[in-house]
Amino acid sequence: MASLLNLYQKLNQKIVEEKKYIQAAAYEELKELLAAKNDLIREIEEKEAAVKSAETKKLQKSDIKKLKELLAEAAEIQQENMEILTQKKGEIKTKLLELYGRKKSIKGYHNRGHQEAKFFDQKS
Repeated sequence: MASLLNLYQKLNQKIVEEKKYIQAAAYEELKELLAAKNDLIREIEEKEAAVKSAETKKLQKSDIKKLKELLAEAAEIQQENMEILTQKKGEIKTKLLELYGRKKSIKGYHNRGHQEAKFFDQKS
């Protein structure tokens, strides 16, 4: 169980690192971290499947408590990460719409001889 507990601790550390990368908008590093995190999750799943019957009987209450705490903390951090990503998504959408509007106005500025009327709605 100790090695499985260590794997869960490593997973928890990766989730904390994930939060730092999301907040810093370091998406390339985040991509690499997510790949490593997925590998670690596969390793945990394989270990759990192999160890399920033998070590389940040997579990101590302290190990179970540590594991539950780690999983609860990981779930909480994951929720925060999702909220941060949702917020960043909104910010990026706002920036893109702003840039798109500037592009349209610059295009109209350069085509002075042409008169156009353009209407923007929510769909465009």
